[in-house]
Amino acid sequence: METTSSYARIISGNFSVLKMSCALCVMRLEKGMNAQKGIQEATVNFASATLQVEYVLGILFSFFGFLLYSIIAGAAMVISSVSILIDKLLLKLR
Repeated sequence: METTSSYARIISGNFSVLKMSCALCVMRLEKGMNAQKGIQEATVNFASATLQVEYVLGILFSFFGFLLYSIIAGAAMVISSVSILIDKLLLKLR
């Protein structure tokens, strides 16, 4: 499911969770997921062994007013890594 507000695009997804054996596992998973940046809400259903997550698509949206899609973020990371390698090589040559 996908909803759009004036501030962000929120995506909802359901995921299967394997090897969840107790209520403490549920609590830890929910707490860990809810602590992640961009996660609006994460709930775990022990009976059906599923995790439902609502998250913001484009973490930089709230700061700059545009969505940062994963393909653009990946390209930015590649460019950053290449520039770091070039800088390192240039420093070695000096």
